[in-house]
Amino acid sequence: MIASAHPGHGSAVLNRLVQDTRSAAPLATTVLERWGQFSGAVLLAGLLHLAIVLLICLHDPAGIDQGSSPRRGLERWANPVLILLSFAYLALTVRRGGIQDYYFFLQMWREVQLGHDPWFYAYGVFGKYPMNAYGPLFNVFAIPALVNPLLPKLLFASAHLVFAIWLIQDRGQDWLRASLLWPLLVVWFWMPYCWVEIANFGHFDVFVGLLCAAAVEARVRRRDVISGVFMGLGVLLKFMPIVLLPFLILDRGRPRYRLLSAAAVTIALGLGTSVLLWGPSTFRPLIFAAERSSHHLSIYRFLKGPCSPLRWIDLNEDADQAAPVFLLTALLWTWRLAQKRMIEPAPSAVLAILVTLMFYQVGFAQYHMVLFVLASYWMLSDRGAIREAIPVWIALGCYFGWLSIFDVMLSTINIDSIGMQEWIGLPTFLLGCLLLVIIVRSPSISKKEPAAPGKSLAG
Repeated sequence: MIASAHPGHGSAVLNRLVQDTRSAAPLATTVLERWGQFSGAVLLAGLLHLAIVLLICLHDPAGIDQGSSPRRGLERWANPVLILLSFAYLALTVRRGGIQDYYFFLQMWREVQLGHDPWFYAYGVFGKYPMNAYGPLFNVFAIPALVNPLLPKLLFASAHLVFAIWLIQDRGQDWLRASLLWPLLVVWFWMPYCWVEIANFGHFDVFVGLLCAAAVEARVRRRDVISGVFMGLGVLLKFMPIVLLPFLILDRGRPRYRLLSAAAVTIALGLGTSVLLWGPSTFRPLIFAAERSSHHLSIYRFLKGPCSPLRWIDLNEDADQAAPVFLLTALLWTWRLAQKRMIEPAPSAVLAILVTLMFYQVGFAQYHMVLFVLASYWMLSDRGAIREAIPVWIALGCYFGWLSIFDVMLSTINIDSIGMQEWIGLPTFLLGCLLLVIIVRSPSISKKEPAAPGKSLAG
């Protein structure tokens, strides 16, 4: 950037080296503007990392029970590893800047800052569509974007880091004392899928997952009003969490009216305020969600492609048209199963999101972050699940391992140029089916004991 702003200065060797390592020379004004954003983001990232370091040090799992133990040597590396990974994670978040969807997020937030309609129409792969396909709460991120364009992205990354550290330290203490097992949690929370989706692309779905997990945690603690509020906020951020509401409002056949009322009031207030500010365009994302075509990891994209078995029977109907029926049928089956088996709120929420991802026609990888957060919360909150549900861990590892492979390829090559989009929906769907079956057959999903009091994500 310095070489672009001051061309012709410096030694010939240095100039030649710079020319060989940069793709283009932007205008000096553009370079300096980018440097202003970048330097401000570095300062903000440093402050956020300092807060994370304080969080790790104030809640030190390695400092608990410091008696003599042969495993103590490995445990003491837990905090340095978490601090170093957090630093690298935030550094990459700043380094990658505003790319992919985050670039468009900045355009949406700019419209909000200017007082314009956030759900303006654009033209692209889906034809004419609202670029902003999210709820009104998404527009709130326009406020931190005023401070620095990369601050919302840093908040997404920091939210993931705090969630991971909280689970590892508070809920995974058994793993920390289990020699080589705690590094597996580090691998889980810092798998390539998380690096690509949050630190690289800057997707905000981790916030959606955290609101869903907070709603489930409050529901487990029988704090129905708090649970309903979190549920409503999740819906206002991205409409997909609405599928969780039927699974949370019924407790072994008995409706929880306070939870339902709190969620309904929160959603109504949010949508009503949005309509007052921006008008009926608030509801454009709902129409778009129902009409948009299949993409990427969707099984319907596979069924429409040249590899589809439907072509063998000369069935040329658009598979996307059947998606709403399949989705509603699958959710109804899952809900009835949850009621019949008296499945606990956390695993039933995981099942609901998993089924939604399997049968919703749009198969973007970032949607699966909600499942990642909920599954991580469930498996580490339920101590029995850690020890008894090894098949669930393996199935989750296969599922998100595949998503990691896909995301790395998506961020490095053009998957359309190699025809990958024509078939990737099939292995994703099959791995989802495997995960669904293993969760349903797991003995740890139908425990009848009430949750013991303790620290909660909702708190």
